[in-house]
Amino acid sequence: MKNLKAIIAIAAIFSMSVANADYVVKVNVDKSSINFKQYYDNVGANPDDNNMTSKDPACTVTQADLDVFNGKLIRVFDEDGGLSCVIDYAVPAATFAPDCVGNEQATTQGLAFTNAMIAKGVKGFASFAYFGECK
Repeated sequence: MKNLKAIIAIAAIFSMSVANADYVVKVNVDKSSINFKQYYDNVGANPDDNNMTSKDPACTVTQADLDVFNGKLIRVFDEDGGLSCVIDYAVPAATFAPDCVGNEQATTQGLAFTNAMIAKGVKGFASFAYFGECK
């Protein structure tokens, strides 16, 4: 219990000193160190389940296809009465977010990603997210 109180006290002091800091240290984040649970929660999926449920035989997209873009494939599914091979995914902000790379670069990256997904049979994007921060 003493250790817990000491840790809380140190954390409180540290948080007060950080609140008044004049600088921010940004650390590059590797995709493998991100917990994507919140992204699964946002789309109502469980990371431990088989989230690749499209019945479209032309739908061949896998996590390996997103690894090229340092992205994370959250799920692949067929919409009820709608498109087949629809994906939810997350990509690094430092590469894709207009706020990080500008509109022109974001458009170029987005088109490259979209063309790669279309080549794998993807017919729609249900949701996407950025992870990490700008470099």
